[in-house]
Amino acid sequence: MHKFLVIAAAVLLSAPAQAAAQQQQTVTASITIPQLLYIDISSPTISFAVPTEADFNTGSIAALELTTVMYRGNVPHSVVLTAESPTFNGGSNTKVAEDLLWSIDGSTWTGLSTSAAKLVAGAPQGQDQKVVSYALKLDYAKDQPATYTIAFTYSIVAD
Repeated sequence: MHKFLVIAAAVLLSAPAQAAAQQQQTVTASITIPQLLYIDISSPTISFAVPTEADFNTGSIAALELTTVMYRGNVPHSVVLTAESPTFNGGSNTKVAEDLLWSIDGSTWTGLSTSAAKLVAGAPQGQDQKVVSYALKLDYAKDQPATYTIAFTYSIVAD
């Protein structure tokens, strides 16, 4: 038995030493996030009731719809509103884009223009929404009987 222990000890002592196992390793994750801007409009059509004498006497008529403008971005941004034409289509005279008024507070009204008007200026990263009201100026001397239309665009732009 003594011989067996000596042989076993000799085998154990002659075995090569094993390297220590690695205990940690660094891993790197990488992603490229692009600039993201998004806008959504709740109502693509704005309509008005047929104006009455009272509306003409008041000088304007409110739109039947409101528009909710939802916007978001991962960079500071603004939302702008731009008329596609300086005048309405329809009628034998020229009804100007500025006759279509918009407001986000119901008291300050801005006429539509072919120059971009800021609905929201300098919004921070994140998301929000604004509700837009519309009114249309009426004038006995300028507004002949006809159907008038005008296209306009909401855009979101990085600041």
